[in-house]
This record gives sequence, C-alpha cells and structure tokens, in this order.
Amino acid sequence: MWLPEILARNRQQRAGSAAVIDGDRSLTWAELDDRSRALAGALRERGVGPGGHVGVLSRNRLEVLETYFAASWLGAAFVPLNHALAAEELTEVTARVGVRPVLGEPELLDRTGLPATELLPFDDPAYAAAVGGPPPADLPGSGPDDPMAILLTSATTGRPKAVVQTQRAMMQMSLGWLAAVGAEPDTVLLNLNPLSHGSIQVTINYLAAGGTVVLLRSFTPQGALAEIERSRVTHVWLVPQMLRFLLKAGALAGTDTSSLREILHGAAPISAALLREAGGQLSCRF
Repeated sequence: MWLPEILARNRQQRAGSAAVIDGDRSLTWAELDDRSRALAGALRERGVGPGGHVGVLSRNRLEVLETYFAASWLGAAFVPLNHALAAEELTEVTARVGVRPVLGEPELLDRTGLPATELLPFDDPAYAAAVGGPPPADLPGSGPDDPMAILLTSATTGRPKAVVQTQRAMMQMSLGWLAAVGAEPDTVLLNLNPLSHGSIQVTINYLAAGGTVVLLRSFTPQGALAEIERSRVTHVWLVPQMLRFLLKAGALAGTDTSSLREILHGAAPISAALLREAGGQLSCRF
C-alpha cells in the first residue's frame, strides 16, 4: 500500500507543512491524509472496493490528488481521463475500462455519458461532505502487485489503450528517480503538465520525497511565472514549448526566479539553442 504510506510518513514528519498548493487553496500533509481517507470511506459507501476503477476527469486541482490517494486506500485503481478527449471517446473508454464512479469538474463530467448517480463533481456539496467526514480506520488498502493506476495512451492506433501500473511499479519508478535526481524535503515543484497522464509519476516522485506540489488549472506563461515567485518554486516540470513561452514572456524580466534550482523537461526533444537561451536567462539546472 505504497501510495498511502507516503501520506503516513509525511504526516509523521511534517504534518503542518504544505503538501499541495492550488491557487489560494492549500492542504497540509495532515489535511491531505484526513481528506483522502474520509473520501475513501465515502467512495466505499458508493460501492468502491478492491479491484475497483475510480475515474477522474478534471484539470489540475488538489481534489485530483486526494482522489488518487483515496482510491489507493480502498485497493482500487485511479483512472485519469483526459479532458481533451471528445465526448464519444470518453463514453467509450469509461465503458470499456469499467470506470465507476467518475469524479471531477461539473462542466466536464456531463461528457462521460454516465448517469448522475455515477458522478461526483468536485464543486458539489456531496464532495465537501465526503472529504469533511470522519476518516475510517478500517480501510482495506492494497498489495504491492495490485493495480494502482490505469493510464490511457493512444499508442499506435489512436484508440486509447488502458495501461495498468501496480503499486510496486510506481514505487520503483519513484525510488529510481529519487536515487538518480535527488530531492530535498523543502522542494516546491510547479507541475505544468496535466495530472491526467503519465506525468502524474513526476508529481508522485516529489510527494514521496516530502516536497510540496503546486498546481495550475491551465498553463499560461504569466500565470506560471507569478506562481514561481509567489510560492518560491524550486523545481518546474514542463515540456520544451512551455519553456520557450516562459522565456518569451514580457513578465519574465520583472519576476523573481531566484528560488529556482531545477527545470525538468520531457515529452519532446529540446534544442541546444533553447537550452543556451534558458541558461542565459534562468540561473538553475536543466
């Protein structure tokens, strides 16, 4: 039950420190632990148990992460759904993977084709009641080789494939990352990539290290730069095109980026010219 163990360990070591920052909202490690366990209890009352598939259809926000933790508390797999998919694609994939229920943003949930009884909007009073309830003490959890996530990838044909990741597989990816790259407990990661695909692994890596994760609902260069200054971000996770936009933004010259230690880039090649330009404007590792 590795994912919930991240919560238990960091609650023990840094209960009052910020685990997640989402705009003007934030959760400490103690709050994230309590809310995710309470949500797990509420999902169990809806019939979710070991082997279940809990869908999440949302832009980046703190509720996404607490839902992922809640699913693991139940021995269920979380299934991130890409909000860029067309309605017919969402309907097909939720039926094929057997996703029940789906949590997320109200304006997106209507596109799943599921009945209202199988949906739980993040902004609904029912969700607030779910995460605000008493955390149950008898959650089943999961074993190391039980599915932790089902990630959707288009692979070679364009039709989303369901790729199962176990608790052990995601733990090993995190341990390998942290052994090679390293991360300090005072790390503040700004994740500019969506939590609806494999980039969730980088976020989990830094949560496992006790760092703070900062989320943006959608990427804009100005919004990202403002968040770097406001939250004293140490690490940024982005694709090269986002880095190019940051460097071209007029707001860069007036932004305090002195907290940056490292920019992580992936998902596409990065040119030597872009790295040189970034190195000349940002005093951090790449």
